[in-house]
Amino acid sequence: ALSMCTRMLGKAVVSTQSTGGAAGGSRIITGTLLSIINALDWNIPLDESLARARLHDQLGGTTIYEDYPALNLTVNSELINGLSSIGYNMTARQGYMSAVTSVSNLLGYTEASGDPRKEGTGAVVEQSEIEADVEQE
Repeated sequence: ALSMCTRMLGKAVVSTQSTGGAAGGSRIITGTLLSIINALDWNIPLDESLARARLHDQLGGTTIYEDYPALNLTVNSELINGLSSIGYNMTARQGYMSAVTSVSNLLGYTEASGDPRKEGTGAVVEQSEIEADVEQE
């Protein structure tokens, strides 16, 4: 099955603050939501946010967390032990859980990034750069 989740956040109708999406089945909402939380609550830039390890609770009794040594993605052992101590069934997932791509202005400047789990990249092209290229032609 193929799943996808896109999202957009904005202020009224005048400007988009963040847009993005992810692949990863049931874990796509978690990936996109964590990128928003990391920006709004922790002021973490998009590229750093997408490079962080993730947790995902499936509401079925198991909470999975990434264990992806190839990209140095592992969840803090204190967090895993703490959640286990209050009843969460913490299960490691080898490999990535979701791959997020996003463009955001949540931190006051425009940034774009693709998930390093799938060798993603992002680039921001300013309107002035486009206009300069057009004038040169």
